[in-house]
Amino acid sequence: MDGIETDVALVSAFRDEAQLAGLYAAARLGDRPASAIVEAFRNSRYRIFALHHDRLIGAGRAFGDLVDCAVICDMAVHPDFQGYGLGSRILEALKQKVRHHKRIILYARQGKEDFYLKRGFNRMRSAMLCSFVVPAERNRENGVIE
Repeated sequence: MDGIETDVALVSAFRDEAQLAGLYAAARLGDRPASAIVEAFRNSRYRIFALHHDRLIGAGRAFGDLVDCAVICDMAVHPDFQGYGLGSRILEALKQKVRHHKRIILYARQGKEDFYLKRGFNRMRSAMLCSFVVPAERNRENGVIE
């Protein structure tokens, strides 16, 4: 895809909920219903959407307390557009949006840790997870917890 790097616009607002749900289905980021993904983006203060013409091909979101901690999560690039630096662009845009926080916590899909390590993130020695929805056994099977 020649010129993909220059044909992609990063924007903070995008209203096509069907495309947003489709992106996350194509990227295989969990099994949340489309409505939950849309609501999570709607409720997040910081959002970045990567558009190739009018097609949504990448996205990410962040939220924070405006002082201490920000969280970046739900980063996705459509598989057809991976390898063009879009994930790096989305991540950098989100980091800039939350730069006034003291620290950024990031949720990464298992197997993607090296991507984030190369972009300034470090592994945490201690993190804990409690879920009211996903049983611990399932999180263990998915490699989310020990």
